[in-house]
Order: sequence, then C-alpha cells, then structure tokens
Amino acid sequence: MDDRQRFDLNELIEHLASDDHTDDAPDLSGGQRIEYVVNRIRGALVDCHAVLDPTTTDVNSAASLARLLKIDPESLLGTRYSCQVIQAEHGNFKTDFRLVTSDDSSAG
Repeated sequence: MDDRQRFDLNELIEHLASDDHTDDAPDLSGGQRIEYVVNRIRGALVDCHAVLDPTTTDVNSAASLARLLKIDPESLLGTRYSCQVIQAEHGNFKTDFRLVTSDDSSAG
C-alpha cells in the first residue's frame, strides 16, 4: 500500500487559493531590482538580458510577460521592464514586474 498522504483535489485547490499557506511561501523580501530588455522573440518565448549586464539573461513566456506588463505580446520586442529578483536556495524568484518608460529610471 502507498504511504503517501492523499488529498482531495477540491481541498488542495482551496488550500492553494487561500492565504492559509503563507508558512510555505518563500521570503520575497530583499533582493534587487533589475532592468531587462527583450532582445529576441522565439515563437512563444522571449529572450531578455539585463540592461546593466548583458551577460545576465532570462527566457520568459511571451504571453506571461506581456500579461505581467499589461501590454500586447506583439509589442514585446525592444520592451524594457524591471522586476525584483530575490535569490533563494533553489534559484531566483522574480516579482513586481514593471514596464520601464523612457523617462523612468527604476533599475538599481
């Protein structure tokens, strides 16, 4: 017999949708705001690099990034955005995505 705990799917969905699991959430305080630019679109993906350090790269879903920035996916190429990047034990978390305008200096 399997010793793993069984969950009712509806209970699991309710748990994930509720605020009752904050103890499971990673600490998203701190980190640094990094400004990126979208430099290539590859089908459903976009390639980005950090403005201040082009060796820092990222790959995102075009649809997800456009939704986070509240813009059309077709206008992503050349778009500058910033996000808070928090280093964690098993990788980086990115949060608080913001569209960067020409007169905005939100990186740093």
